[in-house]
Amino acid sequence: SFCTLLAGYQTRAAMGRSRDAIKIFLRLRPHRKEEGAQGQYEVEHTFDDSKVTFHVDRRKLDKEYVNSSREDYSFTFDRVFDQSTTQQEVFDSVARDSVTSVIEGYNSTIFAYGQTGS
Repeated sequence: SFCTLLAGYQTRAAMGRSRDAIKIFLRLRPHRKEEGAQGQYEVEHTFDDSKVTFHVDRRKLDKEYVNSSREDYSFTFDRVFDQSTTQQEVFDSVARDSVTSVIEGYNSTIFAYGQTGS
């Protein structure tokens, strides 16, 4: 809530600001019913929740999705949220500091990209 944000203002201000101006997060959506329990890809996380590897079994895919001989695609983010992550957890990790910065008079932008309905 707004009051909770204000109450934590001094604590966060004392901790200082992040040096990284841009942070990139990934939130994985749950598999859809038509994709089955496993979906069209398998996902592996590293211990620190910052790297994700998609294992794409070419036998399960149509040619229009993946046109490559690779089956593993690895990406590194500031943090990866898995399918079980709640909205509150995402807000606390991604947006709370930005909202606090705006309250303090700083500029902040959160750019969210994703397919509609995903």
